[in-house]
Amino acid sequence: MSDDLGNLAKSAANAIVSAMAADSWKAAKRGFAALVGHEHQLESTHANLAAKRGRDLARAKSEQARDWVIRLQDILDSNPGMAPALQALIANPGAAPEPVTRSQFQHADHGSVNVGGNTGDIATGGSKIDKRKFRFSPLILLGHAAKQAVAHPAVTVITLIVGAGAVSGGLVLTHKGTAGRTATTEARDAPSRPPVGSYTETQTSEPFTFYVAGSQTTLQDISIPLVSLTCAPGGTRVQDHFGIASIPLNANGSFSATATQKGIYDGYPATFTYTFSGSFHGEAPSGAAGAAGSFSETLAYTGSTAYTCTSGSQSWTAAEDAQPAQTTSPPPVGSYTETQTSEPFTFYVAGSQTTLQDISIPLVDLTCAPGGTRVQDHFGIASIPLNANGSFSATATQKGIYDGYPATFTYTFSGSFHGEAPSGAARAAGSFSETLAYTGSTAYTCTSGSQWWTATLTSGG
Repeated sequence: MSDDLGNLAKSAANAIVSAMAADSWKAAKRGFAALVGHEHQLESTHANLAAKRGRDLARAKSEQARDWVIRLQDILDSNPGMAPALQALIANPGAAPEPVTRSQFQHADHGSVNVGGNTGDIATGGSKIDKRKFRFSPLILLGHAAKQAVAHPAVTVITLIVGAGAVSGGLVLTHKGTAGRTATTEARDAPSRPPVGSYTETQTSEPFTFYVAGSQTTLQDISIPLVSLTCAPGGTRVQDHFGIASIPLNANGSFSATATQKGIYDGYPATFTYTFSGSFHGEAPSGAAGAAGSFSETLAYTGSTAYTCTSGSQSWTAAEDAQPAQTTSPPPVGSYTETQTSEPFTFYVAGSQTTLQDISIPLVDLTCAPGGTRVQDHFGIASIPLNANGSFSATATQKGIYDGYPATFTYTFSGSFHGEAPSGAARAAGSFSETLAYTGSTAYTCTSGSQWWTATLTSGG
């Protein structure tokens, strides 16, 4: 990019952020959105600034300006001919820009993230950020009897073991029925492929959901919100959660997976091992359909001594949810809102139905080893390709500064669309994680672990 265009991008970014903090933003927004696009991101930035005051506002404006410099550099790189219109808008933010056609200006946001494993100096949400803005809070130890595994690390190894599908315990539940399907007498035997859609476990203290993919050959997004473990020596109780993204489904309706994850517990390096297995049990003339099986988790770490914590084998049963007939069509265009985590977030399916856009997670909690220090951060990814089967995945690596030291931040966001929820709204589920690595007085690794989410369509078009 030429120096002139680079300077224009900086001037425009400052103009956008300044306009957001002014009473005239409503009029200015129309002009900027019409010219540079990213209307959702413009509104998100405005909401962020509106919540700040004093020094916090000044710092937020500086950060957002850096974000928008990179977005605008990308747009000007692709469309240098739009420079005069952008200059005119800077001079008069409230004025409507000259009409343009889509072929003239294709809005891009390539500077925000490297997708698919590339690395480099990139930005979360669009800028190279000085990470000294992070807030710290001490790790509050409430006693071993109430410890929670608050920090799981990014998954480093996942091994899937496909077996014959032995099931330990569990009863078959009667399902609530699915629109558009009827039972058949031959369905007394285990089906070769279970019905597509969501299944909910209801017999444990913390019900969970998983999905049969449209191909009927895979289970997806198995997420158990609460698992209780007991440690030896000492009998300390630990509460955790775990999830597995995908498990192959055998032709006889059985499935089995083991996942091993390296991470942090109580400020110490730890190994978490998860198992999830079971079988589908067909559909009886009454309409009964379901699955049953077992899961377990084991945590191993060395603190003052070597500890092993386990949940033991926990039986589960699940029934197919009452839901509309499922299709494998591309997900509807519009905004999707996640509501299961402590900090709901939103993303968008683009008009082409081939891309996710503006994934922005406002708060991510990380825990560091050694020491157990807590860190809070946020991250965003501008664009992720959407595969034909409804799945998506991105990994972004960013070089930055944390606590005055060079640092590496690694972000992941992945999931799949799963047809329609019982409410009729399009839905998706998946996981995200963040890892921070830096060397201060010693080498530190901080991680959020894999955090599981579900989202539904909240507004179309």
